[in-house]
Parts: sequence; C-alpha cells; structure tokens
Amino acid sequence: MQRDISIIKRELLEFRRKLPHGAINNIAKEARIGQSSVSRILNGEFSIVNSNVIKICKYAQIPIKDNVKTGSFQNITEQLLELWDGSAEMESALLELMQGLKHLRKVT
Repeated sequence: MQRDISIIKRELLEFRRKLPHGAINNIAKEARIGQSSVSRILNGEFSIVNSNVIKICKYAQIPIKDNVKTGSFQNITEQLLELWDGSAEMESALLELMQGLKHLRKVT
C-alpha cells in the first residue's frame, strides 16, 4: 500500500533541507532526471508518485509504500510502481496486463 503522499512530500522537504549546496545537480545526473524536475519533487510539487518521484525517493532512502507485507508482495509492488509513469495510458496497459495474467493462471 502506498504511503500517504503528504508524508512523502514532508520527508522529501526534510531531505532537501539537509542537502549541501549543489547536491540537486548531482542527484539529477545520477537519477537521469532534469534538475528542475528534481528541484520541484524535492519541494513537494507533485500530485502523484510517478517514476521520477520514485527515483528521488530511492536516492533519498524514503519509502514510498507502507511495509504491510514483505517478500514477494513488496517486490511486485516496487516493480509495478517503477513501470507506471503516472499516466492513464500506462495505468490501463498495466491493468490489462494483470488481467491477462489472471486469465493465464486459470488456464494452467
């Protein structure tokens, strides 16, 4: 289960406060995200947890989901969040894929 977005934003703001001068450029290079996007994310200026937010959270070691379960469930959730870019089109594609997998399970 994804953590509340307001908590993620607060933790990113706190992370940003602790950064040394020039660190945003380094984060942008390492995460392969534009500097302005990194800056906006670290300022909490986002409404969904998309792939760029996930990359920044990983860099900052900020969890994006509650640790409700561990193991396979956690791995599957992480992979889905990494694939999903926040768009409705990708959401539709991922849901369609999962429906197809459900059908496959019934066949075998």
